[in-house]
Amino acid sequence: MGGCTIRSETQLSYAQIVKVSLQIPGDDLPVTVDAAVVRNMQVNRIGLEFLRLQQVERKRLQLFIQSELQRRGLRREPMEEVPTVAT
Repeated sequence: MGGCTIRSETQLSYAQIVKVSLQIPGDDLPVTVDAAVVRNMQVNRIGLEFLRLQQVERKRLQLFIQSELQRRGLRREPMEEVPTVAT
């Protein structure tokens, strides 16, 4: 899981590094990405590459994505673990 695209009216700059909180539906605590870099910008859309994400947060995000794909009938097998680099 290398990043995501978000919708935002916030003005950011290409290559800017930001901290991001992603709210998962039905979960009280947001997933926190400690550092992400802006890689792409379009009107109200920003492409982010995750630079630093704690293992527990990565797992929460993976489980959410897996459950959403299964719910939508787009994936039947479990997602494989993405190796992480210690930061």
